[in-house]
Amino acid sequence: KQWYQRRVRGRFVFYGAMFGYGITSLWNEDYFWETKFCWIGYPFKVWAMKDRIYWYYMIELGYYMSCLVLQFYEVKRKDFKEMFIHHVATVFLISMSYVSGRTRIGAIVMVIHDF
Repeated sequence: KQWYQRRVRGRFVFYGAMFGYGITSLWNEDYFWETKFCWIGYPFKVWAMKDRIYWYYMIELGYYMSCLVLQFYEVKRKDFKEMFIHHVATVFLISMSYVSGRTRIGAIVMVIHDF
């Protein structure tokens, strides 16, 4: 039971910190407030990704990849299959939005997910 409480507290801290980082990274971006700016010029114009958004992507991707691997070493839970599918889907979506240049909308989705 004690390991579970540490795990829950750790995830609470991670999601809180990442939500705060995501909000501060996106606060001054026009596309954060008006999502139509996420799509202007797409797919013909590739937007340069700011360093803060890049690191937001890399930290989130690393976290979900670690969750995907570590769940095989933790105590098996009843929702193992569901969480495995969730982590695979999350890693896939983060990766594909990065590769395809949809990082503007991807960053907004990640902030909402962290909330």
